[in-house]
Amino acid sequence: MSEAVRVGVLVDGPRPPRWQSELATAIAAEPGFQLALLGLRARPPADHEPGLLRLYRAIDQRLHRGRLSAFAPDDGAAPAATVMPLGPDAPPDAPPDAASLRACRLDVSVDLTGRAPEPSVVAHARASWALAWGEDGDTVAPAGLGEMVARDPTTVVRLTALESGGACREIDRVTVATHAYSLVKGRATAVAACRAMVLRSLKRVACPPAPAPGEARPAGAAAGSRAGHPAAAPGNGRLVGPLLRFAGALAGRAVEKALWDEFHWSIAIAAAGRDEPPDTVLRHATFREIAPPRDRFYADPFLFEHARGTFLFLEVCPYRTGRGAIAVCRIEPDGAPGPMSVALERPHHLSYPCVFECRGEVFMLPEAFGTGTVELYRCERFPDVWVPDTVLMRDVTAADATVLEHDGRWWMFVCIAPPGLSPDTELHLFHADDVRGPWRPHRLNPVLSDVRTARPAGRVWRDGRGLIRPAQDCALRYGHGLSFRRITTLTPDAYAEEHVAYVDPEVAQWSPHARGIHTWNAAGGFCAVDTCTSRFRGERWLGGGGGR
Repeated sequence: MSEAVRVGVLVDGPRPPRWQSELATAIAAEPGFQLALLGLRARPPADHEPGLLRLYRAIDQRLHRGRLSAFAPDDGAAPAATVMPLGPDAPPDAPPDAASLRACRLDVSVDLTGRAPEPSVVAHARASWALAWGEDGDTVAPAGLGEMVARDPTTVVRLTALESGGACREIDRVTVATHAYSLVKGRATAVAACRAMVLRSLKRVACPPAPAPGEARPAGAAAGSRAGHPAAAPGNGRLVGPLLRFAGALAGRAVEKALWDEFHWSIAIAAAGRDEPPDTVLRHATFREIAPPRDRFYADPFLFEHARGTFLFLEVCPYRTGRGAIAVCRIEPDGAPGPMSVALERPHHLSYPCVFECRGEVFMLPEAFGTGTVELYRCERFPDVWVPDTVLMRDVTAADATVLEHDGRWWMFVCIAPPGLSPDTELHLFHADDVRGPWRPHRLNPVLSDVRTARPAGRVWRDGRGLIRPAQDCALRYGHGLSFRRITTLTPDAYAEEHVAYVDPEVAQWSPHARGIHTWNAAGGFCAVDTCTSRFRGERWLGGGGGR
């Protein structure tokens, strides 16, 4: 058995934020690792926060107490390790002397404080890593505020390695959504992503993957990039406008939740040639909307070409129950939908009906996020009799699993949510020799950690140049836009993709008030897409078209 990787974790002082101490505990519990040092970095003198910022933070923390636990000072017992105060304010009776640090025999030190490297630890670790907020390492304190003030829809947190000469090399990064009005909620999301990023990066040290051509990760930044140089918060004058905007967003959100169905999805169909670029079709084709009754929404359209014609599978979700089922209808040659019937209904919520054919049989892989499973269904009588076939995965928080057969192998693209994160940020890949499994994880999982491109948005297809993967952009909100990505490398050891096109809700001429567009599929000479609007809840009971 190989020797455990000895890790040093640097945190903020003797009472660090709970997320830092919990990450140190998780590292200590991970097989193959030993927490050899818990370094307590002296906190720098606090900058004077402008009065408006103090007021905003007090209100924000009061409104979102449930998300504050990650930042509460932790008084719990430290994991088994050498505990050592660090920095100029370390007590005289426990200085960070060279002999003590050398005795820790650190393979890796990980600084979670977001500040400049601690020289005493860097000198005695084989590798020194640090978290850095922001694209270039220069961020406004408190971390995450600068992105909110600048209206940047995303917040980047990077894991960097200190190299000779003081330069930093990027090991990994995660891009999460910037919250519209709450610094507490935005930071809680970011630190949850940090936890997942640090753990997976350490596991790669313990089991280093062999180099592979075309590998997308790590997405190395320039060698001269910096880490951990927080700047002072903007003054009261610069904060007036942003804080008024935050207040407006909070008030608007409260009104929307009280009076509006914020995710009222509907589906539209258009004729589409096999090789027409999807962004061109969305901008110029004539779409026919399939509007749902007032008491429910339609989403996640999947078209399937069958000997009997082209069929549309979709999620139907009544507002009263909030439990989706899978429905199906035949698309007539002129694009009109035929009568709709239920294809698959379970005691739990179903959505995203990924329908495909394998060796003459038709299968469906619907999302059942709340069950913690990814389950395959087989069609016994097309299109509306389906039976459970195989549970492909258990104990996973998996969303929008999408399968593809390519080069004699089956591939599954699926978003899996680490603790504290929504299933919009991390794309995982699995591969198998048979669609029923066993499914093996890709060597680089997660292959993407980016809220703008991670979540699947429909079937992967081939155009004249290769594979195209539709992805959701969830930065501004869930399902805001569609990104089309060309897969340039797809092997068990490597993955890479590049941008092809992007569309936002404004392309939906058939739905002038659309605020989201998040699924694209094409088959049988047609394409299908769904769009989202906000709708006054009173409309559920008004007029025809059903109701509860």
